Formats: sequence, structure tokens, C-alpha cells
Amino acid sequence: MADPERQIVVAIDSGGSTTRVACIDRHADVVGRAVGGAGSPEHSSTSEAAVRSTLAQALADAGRSTGDVVALVAGMAGLNVESDQKWATDHTHLAGLTKSRTHLNDSTIAHVGAFLGEPGVLVIAGTGSIMLGIDRHGRQHRNDQLHHYAGAARHIAYDVVHHLLVGDGADDELLPLALQHWKVASVDELRAAVEAPYEIETVKRSFGTFAPAITSRVDTSSLARNAVAALARRTAFGIRLVGAPLGTPVMWSGAGSLATDGAFIDAVERELARVHADYRHTPAAMSPLGGAILLALRSAGWETSGTVAALISAFSD
Repeated sequence: MADPERQIVVAIDSGGSTTRVACIDRHADVVGRAVGGAGSPEHSSTSEAAVRSTLAQALADAGRSTGDVVALVAGMAGLNVESDQKWATDHTHLAGLTKSRTHLNDSTIAHVGAFLGEPGVLVIAGTGSIMLGIDRHGRQHRNDQLHHYAGAARHIAYDVVHHLLVGDGADDELLPLALQHWKVASVDELRAAVEAPYEIETVKRSFGTFAPAITSRVDTSSLARNAVAALARRTAFGIRLVGAPLGTPVMWSGAGSLATDGAFIDAVERELARVHADYRHTPAAMSPLGGAILLALRSAGWETSGTVAALISAFSD
């Protein structure tokens, strides 16, 4: 029989740009960690290899084998319908890993991390975008299931660049920053760079990495202010849409580079206040990986009541 002191649970946060894996022992201590590439097949053709290799690295870091794993919980971007379980299961397959493996949409582990199982609305906006509300009965309400989409970090960059390409903002401080970001010298060259036939994920990353330059200038750039306000308006409506069944007041939180950006949070709060919506922002208690850890500990049947505070300390963002 395997040594109980060597037993671990594994938590995976597999997103559109990064895969994070943590190995936790029965004392809720982190004994192994690893970070790898994009784990969503929607964003990378090498996602399966990225998840498997990151999982293997975390086990090696923990000094454990697959036989020591008693439970695995993976939150995976792009896992939306039952048929997605096939690719998700393939992503976490390693020889000898035979115990319980649970695969969920990454919004679910992020929600658990943010609210520790309590009701609320989580906005994920970074590489991708989704909103998840969970009520006091555990029922989930997602904006994509209601045919609503707000936007991710790259969408505020699309907005700004499109305005620059039609001649708006010639004197705006974002123009030279955009030219520098795309390594061009003029608006005409910027148009050519944007029109160039790149692989779609490369395009998404190039726009997404320009987003922080925009949110950091909402007080001084009209293009930045307008782009952030437009996306904040759509996001605020999405929060209300998935939050309506939760009653009032409703707590909301964010995960991802844009949804945790202070300027963007302020803009969303202003929109909610403008329509007198009783929604209150709270910082996430833990990262999505922390949420996956909590679920993995529970899946293994290990006591968690005395470990939550330690997990919050280790996995708060």
C-alpha cells in the first residue's frame, strides 16, 4: 500500500496563455509546482503537450509519482460541453494516473477561488472572457449560455487601434505607443501590420499585450477612456444578466488581467451605479489555482476547514 504521507492531490489551472499546476499533500502544504504554456485547444495547437509536460514537471518538483496522486481537479479554458471531456481527459493523461480526475471549465475553479463556495458573479477577462454566476443552491448561470459576450483584454486594444486607423486620436498619447508596440513608424504602416496574415492566436496576443497601456491612461487619453468605458458597459450588463437570479445584493469579483485591473474595475462599478444595480465588488479570496486546490482536497475527502486560511495566504492574487 502506498505511504499515506506521500499521497497528494493535484490542481490544474489551464488557460488560454498559461498552465499552472500545484501538488498538495494531506497537510495542505504545497510540495510541487510548475508553470507551462497555453492549455486550451482553442488557443494553442500544442495545448495537450503543454498540460501533460507541466503536470509531469510539478510531480517531479514534488518528488512524487503518478501513483501518489489520489485526486486531480483541472479547470480548463474551452471546456464547455460534455463532448469536451474527451480532449480534457487526454490533456491530463499520464501513465499510472488512475485515481479520480475531474475536469471543469476554468470559470468554475476561478469562482470557487474567488468566493470560497459562496454565491456571486465572477468576471473572467484576460486572454478570454466569460461571466459565471452561482446562486446559493449551487446553480450556475453563464453569460455565453445566454448568448452574451462582453470582451477580453484585446477588445479594448481593437477599439483603440480601429479609431487610430480611421484618423481619430491623431494627437492622442496612445498613437506613438501603438506605433512602438507594433514596431511601425506611421498609421499606414500600422494598418499594414494589422492586416498582415498572422496566425490568429498571435494576433490576439499582440492586441492583448497592448491593453495595459490603455487601461493605465484612462485619465489622460480620450481613446483609452472611451474604449474602457465601452467594454465596461457591456461587462456591467453581463454581470446583471447572470446575476439576476442571485437576488440582491450581489457580490462580484474578477479574474484575468483585465478583470483585475483597477481602472477597469472602477469603470464597471460606475456603470453598475449608473443603473442603480445593487452589485458590490470584492477582491477574489484566492486565485483560480487555489480554487482547484480546494476542490481537489474535497474530492480526496481530506479535511479543509482548517486549511482555507493557509490556502488563501498561499494563493491570493
